[in-house]
Amino acid sequence: MNRSFNALLAIVILIALFLGINILVGQGVRRARVDLTQDKLFTLSDGARNIARNSDDTITLTYYFSEKSVAGVEPYNTYGKRVRELLEEFSRQSNGKVLLQVVDPAPYSEDEDRATAAGLVPLQGRDPIFMGLVGKNTTDGVQVIPALDPSEERFLEYNVSKLIYQLSNPKKKAVGLISPLNIAGGFVLNPQTQRPEQKRPSQVITELRQLYEVRELGVDSTEIPADIEVLLLVHPKDFKDQTLYAIDQFVLRGGRLIALVDPYCETDIPMNARNQMEAMLAPKASNLNKLLNAWGVEIVDSRFIGDLKRAVNVNQPGQREAVPYIGWVDMRMDKEKPADSNLVSGDLITGNLNRIVFATAGSIQDKPGRGEGSWVTVTPLVQSTDEAMLIDTAKIGMMPDPKKLIAEYVPGKSRLTIAARLTGPVKTAFPAGKPAATPDPNNPVEKKEEPTTQPALTESKSPINVVLIADCDFIDDRFYVQEDRLFGQIPVMRKFSDNADFVSNTVDNLGGSQDLISIRARGEYARPFTRVRDMLATAQTKYRAEEDALQQKVEQAKSKIEEIQRARPDQKDGAVILTAEQQATIKKLREDIAETNKQLRNVKFNLSKDVEQLGTNLKIINIGLVPAIVALFAVGIGWYRVSRRRVKISE
Repeated sequence: MNRSFNALLAIVILIALFLGINILVGQGVRRARVDLTQDKLFTLSDGARNIARNSDDTITLTYYFSEKSVAGVEPYNTYGKRVRELLEEFSRQSNGKVLLQVVDPAPYSEDEDRATAAGLVPLQGRDPIFMGLVGKNTTDGVQVIPALDPSEERFLEYNVSKLIYQLSNPKKKAVGLISPLNIAGGFVLNPQTQRPEQKRPSQVITELRQLYEVRELGVDSTEIPADIEVLLLVHPKDFKDQTLYAIDQFVLRGGRLIALVDPYCETDIPMNARNQMEAMLAPKASNLNKLLNAWGVEIVDSRFIGDLKRAVNVNQPGQREAVPYIGWVDMRMDKEKPADSNLVSGDLITGNLNRIVFATAGSIQDKPGRGEGSWVTVTPLVQSTDEAMLIDTAKIGMMPDPKKLIAEYVPGKSRLTIAARLTGPVKTAFPAGKPAATPDPNNPVEKKEEPTTQPALTESKSPINVVLIADCDFIDDRFYVQEDRLFGQIPVMRKFSDNADFVSNTVDNLGGSQDLISIRARGEYARPFTRVRDMLATAQTKYRAEEDALQQKVEQAKSKIEEIQRARPDQKDGAVILTAEQQATIKKLREDIAETNKQLRNVKFNLSKDVEQLGTNLKIINIGLVPAIVALFAVGIGWYRVSRRRVKISE
């Protein structure tokens, strides 16, 4: 009796302890979170967390998510919930600076009207599906992500961080522009008429002006204004040391630089050329190696990248067919095979681009013999294929011959870098200090040197952030936009490549805070069973070959039957009269067809059976194996205890 009572009491106590511990743990660690994913996919990066916490304003995020409409609709159902979880994490980490509202806009409701009015773009289905984000600050600033695309999930954290950052810092950022090319608009020499003509701004500059205050600085600038956050340097040709020093100091004090340097700038047409021949023969190379060498990198002089695999087809005078011109390369994103992609999919600058067209681009490489020291880390953004080669610019000095270039083409063995990030601590390229002014032979009157307003630096205050691109021509309109006339009158610019977006993304990324720049594309949230997928593909390949062979056998048998029937033109009452031998042959062929169809069914059945067996095996492993291991462990412990008890009794 006592033994039964004690056992019952023990069970009651265990149940009470179980419930009590669960309640205490649930209350005590409600806010505790453990992220066991490989790439910490559900944990905000340090940069994103800092942006959420350091906002000077209260940001309200309204997430419009048609949760009821996407129930069971993948990948939108899973992704929509993933977005909500991330936004909740932003709000949780912000110390009250980021507030979150989640709205499920029912069809024909006021919420749906508000979502549409805010600029959200619904997915069209039976009912409109909204999955977009609206952010507001306390000064009526608004930022919108019209539609959150599941295919862009890797950039979700960055896009949300950027939205919060823009609302926290609503002032339009200043972007400096230094270039001898007339990309901002102005007069340019027409080589045919030899007359200056008004040129509209490059589409790149037009788009940048919509988002930033683009401020033109002279090519002889001796200081970069302190309020310039990003400097766009295009074709630094024959720059004086004083200007290079100003750029050097700008980078050392934390300014972000986008440098476009070209070994052969096709769009560099001198205004003072007396004829077309002189314009073509004028030097077209720019050079920034005085700074780059101090950072441990260089752009190879007088040589451009030729890549037959990515050559752009061009039309030649007198030729009916287009020929590939290896000097113009079409660099593409390959999301199915990232290893074959020319654009880096994991970087926020290039990750959402599809193609960029470059013209006689140079190659970025480490400075020979750079060894140890304060050198930058070079992270490629755009690379050629592994068969590209470097070609002397002298071969295209007058009129390039695409066919001759192909005939002389020798495939390389490694990829060449066209664009790259440069990051890390560096020292000045001018250890002796600011260089003296260079006398101008055309203006003998000495200009009084303006005093600098900022102290000279000998090394960077923090790791520098530079994007180096070994081409200037790619921002010329002809390489990415085509002008059409809507209704024959209204000019419309249609893009056929992402050249302008490449520049915009770069300015956008470097124009953010250090926290925003530090955020990188995340790993894949969807974790498919790659082993299962590979096994299934192997099985399908194996059975597909058998199926094709059997199907071909059936078609051949049918063709033979039709051939026999056509060979007997004599008919009686509309029926084909066949000899006994022909009838026997047809009978045999039909039996073969029936047998082959049976084998085909077996092949398809075996494929289905293999797939089902694979699924069954996985279920057994996931559902049965772990409990079995636990059970065996428990049995082992029980056996051990019984054995110990028997030993004690025997003693």
